[in-house]
Amino acid sequence: MLRLRVKSARLLLLLGFVLARLTVGLTQGNDELLIRDDDNTIRVTQENYHALSRGTGEYYSVLFITMRSTQNDVPDCQLCHDFEEIYREVSRTIGIQSPNANVLFYIADVHEVSDLVNDLQLKNVPHVVVYNPPTTDAPFSWSEAPFYQYQFTSKSSEDHLHFASFMAETLHVYIQLEEGFDIREFFAYFCVFIVLFVGIKKGIFPKLRSKTKVGVMLMCFTVMILSICGYKFTQINNIPLLARNEEGQIMFFSGGMGWQFGIEIFTVGLMYIVMSSLVLGLIYLNNWHTMANNLGHVIAAITAVVLFYMFRYYVSCYRIKQADYPF
Repeated sequence: MLRLRVKSARLLLLLGFVLARLTVGLTQGNDELLIRDDDNTIRVTQENYHALSRGTGEYYSVLFITMRSTQNDVPDCQLCHDFEEIYREVSRTIGIQSPNANVLFYIADVHEVSDLVNDLQLKNVPHVVVYNPPTTDAPFSWSEAPFYQYQFTSKSSEDHLHFASFMAETLHVYIQLEEGFDIREFFAYFCVFIVLFVGIKKGIFPKLRSKTKVGVMLMCFTVMILSICGYKFTQINNIPLLARNEEGQIMFFSGGMGWQFGIEIFTVGLMYIVMSSLVLGLIYLNNWHTMANNLGHVIAAITAVVLFYMFRYYVSCYRIKQADYPF
């Protein structure tokens, strides 16, 4: 009886050892499948496709389907090449800023993974799809599971913020990308600033009687505009300057009174400046005695029409924020 118990104990130990080795082997095999490169992406091949397509634990799956062509007789996908840099940048940024995020980034080349093309019935490239983590309710696979799809536009290869915003909203993570230095944009703003600076210095500044008084007025006016246009609100909530819709177009106003985009600081402030300047122009128009009476009347009428149009435009913008505004 004692020998039987000893043999049973040895058998149980042997079975436990075998199960432990199998568990370690499966874990190591899964880790080998999830080897990431320096950009936090995993390459999908024909060999690992079926294992990866079944999902991994509680991880989101982000799949970038592309086409790399190194042969002259195969059509090239320039958008695939250009967008891959953005995809890798966002993937690398999430890996650095949110290392504990439950998300895996995959890159699949249609020339290398023919089963993926057949399972998803692909007709064109590129595509970016995001799968929710697998559940225990039903079998999971990339070919059958529902997904979120990123909509490509003509400017998708240029606007990395648009794709980053899509990923942040879909994965519920915070992403902060650093803007690259654009020499053309810098040169354009530099030229405009120089023209305005020279114009003010040569044309307007010499005609001012009290330069100190004008400087104080401009400073107060700037503080007032920033205060009433929501600058502090955007700063506290870390709201970006530009927001784009699904087509990549800039949205100048957000719907609702409880939120605003960064660019609304400048659009609303500019409307206030233009309307106040027109009102001041109408007030001081009679003080310009050097102007002929008929010409003064014409300029006053034009100024009043422009002021009316600006106020009408202001009300139309306000209705975007509050749709039930009655006036």
